[in-house]
Amino acid sequence: MRGERLAGQETDFGKSEREVKRDLGRKVLVSEAAQREAELREVQIDDFKEIYPESKLKADKRYLMKAESYMDERNANGAAAVFEQMFLDGITAGAWLGNVGVENNEVVTSFTVDARGAARYDDVRHKVDAFATLKFKEPIVDEDYDTTTSRVVLGFDVTTNGEKQAIQEKLTKSYNDQTELPFGFSHLDYYENNQEKGQLGLLPRYVIGVSGYDVRAIQETAQVKPSGKIVNFGLHSGQNLINRFKVLSEIRAENELYQAMLPDNLDSDILQQANASLYAVDQCLHGALLKCTRAIVKAGCLPKVITQEVEAAEKSGRGTKARNIIEGYLLRRSQEIFADEANEAKLYGRQIIGGQDTFVQIMETCRELTDAAYAGELDEYRGVMTHNHGIEFEKDDETDIMEA
Repeated sequence: MRGERLAGQETDFGKSEREVKRDLGRKVLVSEAAQREAELREVQIDDFKEIYPESKLKADKRYLMKAESYMDERNANGAAAVFEQMFLDGITAGAWLGNVGVENNEVVTSFTVDARGAARYDDVRHKVDAFATLKFKEPIVDEDYDTTTSRVVLGFDVTTNGEKQAIQEKLTKSYNDQTELPFGFSHLDYYENNQEKGQLGLLPRYVIGVSGYDVRAIQETAQVKPSGKIVNFGLHSGQNLINRFKVLSEIRAENELYQAMLPDNLDSDILQQANASLYAVDQCLHGALLKCTRAIVKAGCLPKVITQEVEAAEKSGRGTKARNIIEGYLLRRSQEIFADEANEAKLYGRQIIGGQDTFVQIMETCRELTDAAYAGELDEYRGVMTHNHGIEFEKDDETDIMEA
């Protein structure tokens, strides 16, 4: 079991020099194509000339130039660029958010999804790499708070970094300005959806990440046209079902954290709006994870013993149990693969960045913060306030998420 890879994943270690050069050339091609594709779908500041005065556009460009002068080159290693495009394609074409299902042999769409790369200004200032607009065919009603939600916009910060400190800061620092918002929320100056353009004052922001071996598996299977355009990431392959499950699990874990961090009294419009958005996302995730769980079992992505456990849970009507079985397995296997790669890298004089698998790090840190929130240890951060600094938090309990 320890030597297996998820959905055919392989490492580069031990290959011949010719094979390494061939793979490296292909990965460079895919990375460059991914970067071009991401730029094509990225919201552009100049497209807002009819919305904002020229003074604002110039000021935002000056801010961006100054900020970028202090930053490393964007997506320098290519992995983040590939994953960002894969993530956008997964949302729009692969139903990663669970908007498409099959009932009675017919395709059923419960909500539409439009995803865009955020303007570079919003990326830097508001920590949003991409955003997705979900429009529901049937409004989602929260009877407890008497709210109705027909549309919700989600922001995403995409990463392949597995370092503990970096993930904790990403989860607790939502933007770089002085805006006062609920915990876990950010905002956009350059929002665009069809003909709608302008500011968006409130959107839940989710940190989405996988490790390098997941991205390499996508690079190996991607189809690239001679023009450099990526036309297929194999979105329905076993590998992408695994990545889809990871992404949905991360959103779900962060959504639980943000709900725990809402004040007890939703005594303002912004808090009620925030709560309604989180509730709508929660309703989407329930169905999305259920669909993904069944698709993973059908595709044969899991070891036989895990599949049998999942099928037994499903048969007895315990859908949540089935989902948790897959999640637990993926947490264990992801960290094992990361550890194996780190050990192999050392043998060849290389080093893998990050203390552990990115997916595991996000899930583990989320659970630590959520537990701390319910224990009252983060009460000072629960109000509508500026969330432009990361929370320095160390858990007292050393219980490993793998044993949970």
